[in-house]
Amino acid sequence: MSFHDFEHTPENLEEIYTRMLQHDPDIIKIVTMANSPLDNVRILKLAAAAKVPTIGFCMGEFGIPSRLLAGRYGAPFTYATFSQERAMAPGQLTFDEMRDVFPLRQDQCGD
Repeated sequence: MSFHDFEHTPENLEEIYTRMLQHDPDIIKIVTMANSPLDNVRILKLAAAAKVPTIGFCMGEFGIPSRLLAGRYGAPFTYATFSQERAMAPGQLTFDEMRDVFPLRQDQCGD
């Protein structure tokens, strides 16, 4: 189940999350536009306290830190593009950019 807001990070993030939980989702994805660096903190705190696996990050230039840190705050996976020409959302990083910032540890690579 997913929620996207391409304009801002709503003040009622927790309420949105609670409504999504009522549908018994396996995974929740909440993506919002960051208009301030603090929006990253809000979305990552929500994901870290999540009751079900939650992918939470922000879009836009201000949202890049949350994209990089989503996995550290409990997201089971995140999103990257193969090239900037194929980016699907503002601030989306390439796979190479994400890998260069946070290389996978051996225990994250599987078999």
